[in-house]
Amino acid sequence: MKRLLLIPVLMLGTASIAQEYGYEVTPVAGYNITEDSMNIGSKNMNMGNYATFGIEAQFNQIDFFLKPELSLLYSKADSQDITPAVKTDIYRYAINGVYEYKELKYIIPLAKLGIGYEAMSNNYSGNEDALFADLGVGAKIPFSETIALKLEAIGVVKSNSDGSRKDGNIVVLAGINFAFGENTEKTTPTQEVAEVAAVAQEEPLKQEEPLEEEIVENTSNEESSLKPAETEVAEVAEVAEVAEVAEEAVAATAVAASTAILTKADDDDNDGVENSLDDCKSTPAGYCVNKFGCILKLVPSINFEFASSDPDTQNSKNILIFAEFLKNSPAYNVELIGYADNIGSKKNNLILSQKRAERVKELLCNEGIATDRIVTKGMGEANPIATNATAEGRAQNRRIETKLIQTK
Repeated sequence: MKRLLLIPVLMLGTASIAQEYGYEVTPVAGYNITEDSMNIGSKNMNMGNYATFGIEAQFNQIDFFLKPELSLLYSKADSQDITPAVKTDIYRYAINGVYEYKELKYIIPLAKLGIGYEAMSNNYSGNEDALFADLGVGAKIPFSETIALKLEAIGVVKSNSDGSRKDGNIVVLAGINFAFGENTEKTTPTQEVAEVAAVAQEEPLKQEEPLEEEIVENTSNEESSLKPAETEVAEVAEVAEVAEVAEEAVAATAVAASTAILTKADDDDNDGVENSLDDCKSTPAGYCVNKFGCILKLVPSINFEFASSDPDTQNSKNILIFAEFLKNSPAYNVELIGYADNIGSKKNNLILSQKRAERVKELLCNEGIATDRIVTKGMGEANPIATNATAEGRAQNRRIETKLIQTK
């Protein structure tokens, strides 16, 4: 049996940086409902109202739970107590703190509060240019990674400089939210850089120590069997390494590790690890082993860009590494399970997740893996491993999971 001493390769596919976007801009339009005392707007049920237009800019680069937002709203209203009516331009400038909740599936709820200044082109009925405070709630409904519908209801309270009157307004807004730019404060990997080609645990498994038996899957119709501790699988360890190591290791997979030339007396199970170093002395044929002679499992990291079923350059390398592992582990078949984030319809995401699994199967088969060793399944947006409320979380959820199936 071949001794694949490491495919010591770091996979950076999911370690590629997935960002929240640094900036958001939202053109908005809506209605402003005023108190009667304002005497501005068309009278309706003892309330005045008028159209409002504006723009909001949110900055996500600050690492704080409230994200700063600048807003400018403009209205043109008619004073009701003057004949003929005088048109009045109203400008509201505000700076707000926005808090976005992260847990709901299809919407991103938000709350905001802040202060601002209201300026009017004409001052009637005791209305003055003055400071105001605002408090609002709303939600964003994503259409894609960078575009969302934004809905808000904001209460605005203004007091004249001498405190002689206070006016309340409710502003209802809707707009299209555009996100762009990298968030440098949140430039973190979507998950830890993982060593995909297996490495042994720091403490080797000892035969004489009692170990839990592991239930393994079998492709036959027989019930799952228990694998003896002697052939215990060494778990894949995650390690932090520099990116340069990954590039060097990719080349190393082309040659896999050399097979040690040992006599039968030196290597009872013919796994390439001499008896004095072998902690699993009865490893069956068909498996890659680590330097302690124990079976390796490879857990590749494979992710996708938004709405794509084609892996990028780094993730393609990760697939090549996994193909090399499967070549040297004929005792394993594999199930490829595709996933999507929650942007778009469930039906389309299910189709896309299946396409992702089929595409990875195609790439593995191109590297010489028999098609009957691979089964595929698309799960759509089910089983997310991170929140879908952020770009970073959605990037983690656009993935392939692999399940190794023991055939011997």
